[in-house]
Amino acid sequence: MIETTSRRSAWRVLKAAVMAAAILTVAIVATLHHLGNRDVPAPSLIERQTHLRRAIDWLVRNEAVLLNDGNSALWRMVGVSAEITGDPDLNRIFHLALRRHFPPGLPTSPWVRMLDPRAAYELNFAELRDLSEYQYAFLDAITCGTAAQALSSPTGWRQTNQCRPAWRHIQHGDMFCATHQMMAIEFLRVQQCPNLSAAPGLQDELAADVAWSLTVDPLVHDVYIQRVLMLMWTQGEAKVKPIWLRRVMESQQPDGAWMGRHQLPDLPEGWRLWDIRQRLASAFPRLVNPNVVHTDFHASAQGLLLMALAVRSAQMESAGTKAAETGVAR
Repeated sequence: MIETTSRRSAWRVLKAAVMAAAILTVAIVATLHHLGNRDVPAPSLIERQTHLRRAIDWLVRNEAVLLNDGNSALWRMVGVSAEITGDPDLNRIFHLALRRHFPPGLPTSPWVRMLDPRAAYELNFAELRDLSEYQYAFLDAITCGTAAQALSSPTGWRQTNQCRPAWRHIQHGDMFCATHQMMAIEFLRVQQCPNLSAAPGLQDELAADVAWSLTVDPLVHDVYIQRVLMLMWTQGEAKVKPIWLRRVMESQQPDGAWMGRHQLPDLPEGWRLWDIRQRLASAFPRLVNPNVVHTDFHASAQGLLLMALAVRSAQMESAGTKAAETGVAR
């Protein structure tokens, strides 16, 4: 009898613990969803300009190190940022990168077209083996199909959404799948290839998947920044919730760069995920590596271009409002 009563008591405790854990989980998920999607005012033009300036200053301070990075897609973002802003420092650093990684007068990889869409190039088959699928899509786009034909690489990215079902790419698998395909389509659009384009509506379909991912995934990390960037870059600010843009701005680090690691910028200073990690690293250096670099060029180039686009968007909106107020036709 005592044993039966003890078992029932243990079972009740277990059920209560499971119920409490379930309630806590639902509460956390609901809170995170609210934080990532709540209604907030759009950042002002001055706020955007301030964050853009900090991003440019970080690039200038670190140009000697960053110029060693040969990621042509990131330099494409710096170049587009330079075009949008007209900033002389960005323009100077971009052209330094172009000359550093694609010296004039030497045989040039097709990746040069990331930085100069009209540049001549040579296909080096040894260099172009064993690339990722998205890299073959980028090559296909910037060479107007020449690389895909020569390398027999897939071209389905031009016709169909390669990233369905979208839920498989939120926090596992290829989280960059949809944004990389959107990027390839944007490169193809800019390249203006004769008789070669993406299927109508494909970019919008991918954008809808990216917006859904932002809605359900509130953690700000590298792919979150890229998701907001690709919506702003290809769809315009109308498709970007103000809270998404503001959270990327709030995750910018004091030095002006961004980090690719998970963050919750909605938390108070000192209690954000990276802050907690750093305190643990100080207290337990044998368990948590204290020497991890927390900012990087990959996230920061995306943040830079996003802020350049955001400033331009606000300036265009302001100009349109003033034109409407004065009766000037646009």
